[in-house]
Amino acid sequence: MNILDKLKTRARANRQRIVLPEGEDPRVIAAAGQIMAQGCASLTLVGRETAMRETAARAGVSLDGAKLVDPAGSVALANYARILHERRRSHGMTLDEATQTTRRPLYFAALAVAAGDADGSVGGAANTTAETVRAARRTLRVIHQNLAWAAAYNAVALPLAMAGLVTPLLAAAGMSASSLLVVLNALRLQKPAR
Repeated sequence: MNILDKLKTRARANRQRIVLPEGEDPRVIAAAGQIMAQGCASLTLVGRETAMRETAARAGVSLDGAKLVDPAGSVALANYARILHERRRSHGMTLDEATQTTRRPLYFAALAVAAGDADGSVGGAANTTAETVRAARRTLRVIHQNLAWAAAYNAVALPLAMAGLVTPLLAAAGMSASSLLVVLNALRLQKPAR
C-alpha cells in the first residue's frame, strides 16, 4: 500500500467535515467528486447552488452527499456574522460590515470552522494564498489561544506529574480545569455582539 492509499484509508476511518469555499470552480468540483466517490470526507461546497450544480453537470461529476451552501441565503449567516463582529469590532468593524464580509465564501468557510460547524477549510484554487490566509487569521484567533493554553499547561503539568510532585487526583483536577477553560474560551465565539 503506497502513502496515498494509507492517507485515504485514514481519512475514511476518521471522516472530517471539510468546507470548500471555491465551490463554483470546475477544478474544485472535480476534486469534490473524487473525494465524495472515495468517501474520504464530508464536504460542504460554498457558492451559488445553481452554478455549482451546472458546473458539476457539465463535468459529469456527482455531488450526491455533499452540502451545497450559498452564504447569502444560509441560515448560519447571522451567527457567523456575529462571531466575526465580536472578533473585529475592536478594530472598528460594524455588524453590517461583518455580515457583508461573511457573505464572501472564504470568510464564510473560515467562520464555519471557527463556529465548530466544520473541521477544516481548503481554499486557494481561485483565491490567492494571501486572501485565504487573511480570512483564516481574522477568524481563528481563539483556536490559537486554546492551543497556547494547552501547550503551556502541559509544559508545566507533565514534568511535575512525571517527577511525582503532583498526585493523580490533583493532576485529574488540573486537567479538568484546563479543559473547562478551553471550552469556555471557545464558547466566546457563540456570544452575540453587544
